[in-house]
Amino acid sequence: MWWFVFIISIASILACRKMAQERARSFRIWLWIAAFAGPLAPLVLLILGDAEHPARANQETPKINRMSVVGKEAEA
Repeated sequence: MWWFVFIISIASILACRKMAQERARSFRIWLWIAAFAGPLAPLVLLILGDAEHPARANQETPKINRMSVVGKEAEA
């Protein structure tokens, strides 16, 4: 059974290396994370996404002034 865990861990390290390079992240750091976290590391990389293009949740959304919305409805 331990050989199966070992093979999965090696596969996740290799997968993290490729995924980190594709996502413009430091592959050395992700190699170490994969060595300790095992198959959870590629899942985290999938969630984080591209380093150069942050997720929309990290960007500020424009704030809507309540009065401007009310004013536009009154004009229509």
